[in-house]
Amino acid sequence: MTTINDIQDLVRIIEEHPEWRGELQRVLLTQQLLEVPERLDRLTATVEVLADTTAALVRHAEATNTRLDGIERSFEALLKHAEATDKTLDTLLKHAEATDKTLDTLLKHAEVTNKRLDGLEFRMDGVETRLGDVETRMGDVETRLGRVEDTTNALRGDVLEVRLTNKIPPLVSRHFDVRRIYPVWSHGFLPENPRIQGFQETVEEATDDGQITDDDETRLRVTDLIVRSQRKSDGSTLWFAVEASGVIGEEDIVRAKQSSDVLKKIYNQDAIPLVYGYQISDAEIDLADELQVPVFLDPDRR
Repeated sequence: MTTINDIQDLVRIIEEHPEWRGELQRVLLTQQLLEVPERLDRLTATVEVLADTTAALVRHAEATNTRLDGIERSFEALLKHAEATDKTLDTLLKHAEATDKTLDTLLKHAEVTNKRLDGLEFRMDGVETRLGDVETRMGDVETRLGRVEDTTNALRGDVLEVRLTNKIPPLVSRHFDVRRIYPVWSHGFLPENPRIQGFQETVEEATDDGQITDDDETRLRVTDLIVRSQRKSDGSTLWFAVEASGVIGEEDIVRAKQSSDVLKKIYNQDAIPLVYGYQISDAEIDLADELQVPVFLDPDRR
């Protein structure tokens, strides 16, 4: 049996039997003291959480201070900008005042100018009236000149048509290698003869038979000159439909082409359109080339 005489014996026995410590603590200590270690652990954990929270608050405060510093700098910049804006507004107000003075001066000048313009307009009205009279008289002159020109062109065209019967045969003989050239129709200038009568009868029969239309017949009757010839190479018949005009125009080229087409329908033989005159423009030359209508200019043209 173990004897305990003093505290040292107790300490020695407890050290020899560590398993007795818990029971001994339960006997010697109160329940509150027994809970102290656990509470210390919880307190330590709480303190650590508080430390973390405090550190986060410190960091947030530092970030907030940084943002506040930026805001303060922004306010300072805004104040400087506002001061600059005030100065700019002062300058603009000065310019506006100067502009107002300038506008006043301009308005005064405008009033003087308007008065002078009123006087000028009054004088111009008189000039326009006189110019209107001149234009009216010039229009009368142009109208009379146009009539003279139309009459001259008509006379030149009539002269050309009269000369066609003499001019065309040698031309077609040289350029198309034909012979036995004689007119079978001339619009209003050839006397009646058997060839003309025979041509008219053939055209009328072709119209009655429906070979050509009434418009086709009319087209031939208003053709300036229709000539029949014979090729030297093979003896075949070659017809020519001729339109004459002082100034050869698009309508002359088209009419000659239409007349030659009608001759082909009636006789089923070759027919060539021709135009004859004093002058022709480049545009009409291009059209004649496109429609394959030869152009002859009178050698005595003026």
